[in-house]
Amino acid sequence: MIKFDLTPYQCPQLFVQFKYQLKRVIAKNNQQLTLTGEMTQEDELCHVITFLHLQEVDITDIENYLKLHRFKYQINCYMHNKELLVNLKNH
Repeated sequence: MIKFDLTPYQCPQLFVQFKYQLKRVIAKNNQQLTLTGEMTQEDELCHVITFLHLQEVDITDIENYLKLHRFKYQINCYMHNKELLVNLKNH
């Protein structure tokens, strides 16, 4: 699993960093698939990305982006932070 800490960011930098990191992982997955022709079990770890962000930060823009592009995602809440898990497997 790949994890990105977005807690230092506020909007709009939060959204920009989220999209940048998401696209980087997707590009890496596509490159790996092109080179090997198939995904190995080790590559399966690249199918879930975790983004950490502060609890009080509004991520409505990120959620709208994920819905628009039909990503499956889950948000886990902790005491001070939230964890956004994005599943790339069925994208």
